[in-house]
Amino acid sequence: MLVYNLVNTNGEYILGKTVVGLYTAAHGGLAAGSLDEKKVIGEFYGNFFTLVNIATALVQAFVVSRLLKRFGVRVALLVLPVVAMIGYVSMALVPLLPFIRAAKLAENSLDYSLQNTTRNALYLPTSREAKYKAKQANDTFFVRFGDVVSAGMVFAGTTWLGFAPRHFAMVNVALIAVWLVLAVAIGRSFKKLAGTN
Repeated sequence: MLVYNLVNTNGEYILGKTVVGLYTAAHGGLAAGSLDEKKVIGEFYGNFFTLVNIATALVQAFVVSRLLKRFGVRVALLVLPVVAMIGYVSMALVPLLPFIRAAKLAENSLDYSLQNTTRNALYLPTSREAKYKAKQANDTFFVRFGDVVSAGMVFAGTTWLGFAPRHFAMVNVALIAVWLVLAVAIGRSFKKLAGTN
């Protein structure tokens, strides 16, 4: 949860910084913070989240149950980090808004559908106490802690290291490598607990 939240929050920063940077480049520095800028950016995000919601509903309705039934939780755990890895490598190599938007669209829609379902499936073979205590800790503390750590990373990256969005994409690639290792380990642990694939 912590590593994924770092990746996701850094990705939101990359998308937001790119959108604002493109608007400022097209309209000049004086337009930054203007009402028109807010309208354009609001329209971009309105369209973006509409597409995320549509994609999430489609993936949830037509993919999640089939993927879990056919391949199991262990494979499902790897789908989002693999898609995110492809997306952030693309962002690092070709930091253009269409690539960034597509990568975040795929990441967010998979997070809200497949990843959420898979994450909850991990608790099925655990004890009642683990379901109620560990799940609450994961869903609250580690998600918020990830937000705080990501804010610190963005602050340090922009203030002290002079990072551009491309650099944050490279940081995310390293974090996703850790995430993949953790997903494999969690998948193995799940297999032992559940006695399934």
